[in-house]
Amino acid sequence: MKNIIVLNGIHTSGKSTVGKYHGERGFDYLPEIATDLFKSGYGVGAEGGLGLQILLMQKECVRDEQMQENIEKPVIESWHTAVLAHSRVYGGKTKKIIEDSFSESIMGFDPKVIYLELNTKSIKKRNSKIYGVVDEKVLDFYKQLDLAYKKVFHKFSLNVCYVNAEDNIVKVCEAAVNISKNHLI
Repeated sequence: MKNIIVLNGIHTSGKSTVGKYHGERGFDYLPEIATDLFKSGYGVGAEGGLGLQILLMQKECVRDEQMQENIEKPVIESWHTAVLAHSRVYGGKTKKIIEDSFSESIMGFDPKVIYLELNTKSIKKRNSKIYGVVDEKVLDFYKQLDLAYKKVFHKFSLNVCYVNAEDNIVKVCEAAVNISKNHLI
């Protein structure tokens, strides 16, 4: 079994910052795959739909093979768990297809999930700095996504450590690295 660290959390929870912090300390940080797809024109959120979710899962599977072969201390931003959580929010056929794929993909891995938790007030504040006004519909989506993540963790019996992302970012990063050291080293 390959031990891996998975960074999950709502948008703006600090996943990229925590991942980069890991990279600066000798871990193999693997950034979120979706970012490049969004930059190449794929829709974000529900706009991306089933096609985006399936493509993300396929790309994660390719990266999984690379991790098995030549990555020593992988710290992955988002991973399959993010695709699963999003598919739960969108519902429909997507959820079943992606959950079946994940059941096969997880074999050979011992993931430790670090979930960066944010309350609604912080989600609104952090997102408004980037996007301006954040309406209730967006906040509702993030609440659903937060719940969906937790259902995914439970359904697949994943080992999860919750880190309060409201804290000072240095404290958040250090807490995450300490968890990672215990699992990967």
